[in-house]
Amino acid sequence: MTLVPSSRAYFRVRVSALDACFALLSPLLALWVRDAPVLSAVSFSLFLYWACCTIFSLLAFSIFRLEHKGQRYFSVDDIFDIAKAVVVAELLTAATLFLFTRLEGIPRSTFFIHALILATALVAARTIAHFEHAQKGAIRHPSKTKYVVVIGSNYLSSAFIKWLETNEIEPKQVMAILDDREEVMGRKVSGIQVLGHPLQLKQTVEEFSVHGVKIEEVIVSNGENQLAKPVLAELRRICRQKEIELTFLPQLFHSTFRQVADSNNEPAGLQQAATFPISSYFEVKRVLDFVFALLFTALLSPVFICVSVLVALDVGTPLVFWQRRLGQGGRGFQIYKFRTMQSPFDRLGESLPEKRRLSAIGHLLRKTGLDELPQLLNVLAGEMSLVGPRPLVPEDQPADPTIRLMVRPGITGWAQVNGGKQITNDEKGDLDEWYVRNASPWLDLRILLLTCRYVFVGNRANMSPSTHAKSGVGEKRLDGKAA
Repeated sequence: MTLVPSSRAYFRVRVSALDACFALLSPLLALWVRDAPVLSAVSFSLFLYWACCTIFSLLAFSIFRLEHKGQRYFSVDDIFDIAKAVVVAELLTAATLFLFTRLEGIPRSTFFIHALILATALVAARTIAHFEHAQKGAIRHPSKTKYVVVIGSNYLSSAFIKWLETNEIEPKQVMAILDDREEVMGRKVSGIQVLGHPLQLKQTVEEFSVHGVKIEEVIVSNGENQLAKPVLAELRRICRQKEIELTFLPQLFHSTFRQVADSNNEPAGLQQAATFPISSYFEVKRVLDFVFALLFTALLSPVFICVSVLVALDVGTPLVFWQRRLGQGGRGFQIYKFRTMQSPFDRLGESLPEKRRLSAIGHLLRKTGLDELPQLLNVLAGEMSLVGPRPLVPEDQPADPTIRLMVRPGITGWAQVNGGKQITNDEKGDLDEWYVRNASPWLDLRILLLTCRYVFVGNRANMSPSTHAKSGVGEKRLDGKAA
């Protein structure tokens, strides 16, 4: 939840009509699923339970601003907010009922069932809306979005960040803000956090590269003459060393506004037509992905907790590592994993050697694939599938990624069980293309079983991609013709 200045930090109860319906109906549905005795007759306990669940749910939705969690931009971060809202609502409900009725007639497991039903409904509604919006989107060129760092936090940089959200002429995404004022460190400007001092630009750029984000431009919010000369000289040196473009916001606004005024259409080459119609199975597959991801998340919750504890003891917080990857249609999204390595820099900003960063526990999590468990949340958010082409960073994409980007990326895939890291990017592309053309429930089941074997016995060296394709299900060759 974004923090705002206290002078503007007023509170408003704003909840969508659909979320309000979920809040009203989910308590009764939870009692029905639990077959609670209190449903047999109208009583004060029943009314109090229903009223508390509804009121506290609506209140939690407002506190965590779920009405702002756009269906168009639904992501794992929004799932975290939904989980927080549901947990808060359940705790407030349980405390109130215990205070007034000592939970008379309300089974203790009802709270867990209600939380599961409410969270599932909220996530499902946003996932469906996100899916419908994604269906309308065209495949985008993987390298169109430019990642930038802004120097200086002021009203001009704030306006620039907001304006970028609607700019389609030259898409840019601000990843961080650097400022020399101690009092603004850690704060957010238009949703972007101030991470450090401008002289820490090099460390910031290198750490983002670990997350799969290549910083291509540094934008100074003030004019060239308003920046201290030593700082300006250091920024120029770092940008030359890292081959990063250095621009100043006043001049950038002027040139960009002229570009917007002269352009009425979307840039040529931004959209690409699909090379062939994909199977209707992928539409059904999205529903199956959501159901099984939700089931796996519930069943594996003890494993989530155990791994979280191990990571906390091993590398500390944050527990989850994110990395920018390309998904369906070439749209970027954040893939999540449990952290298995220390931060690339120590507290003094010095680089740590690779062998010091990976621990024995981290190696075990990677070998067993348990570090990939948080990607079940990516599946729930509609950003990934259980089975599909593995999402890659832009520089690791094969020469022609068009076909593999036609479908959602997967936690595991045909290329992963036929070589994985032992094959080249283009070989992965060939195998992923074969999968997109031949996807079926039986092929997905086979890939999942092979993945389980990999977790327990490890991967093995494999044959060439063409041999893999011929040794697969055998429905079609790579050219799409019947075998």
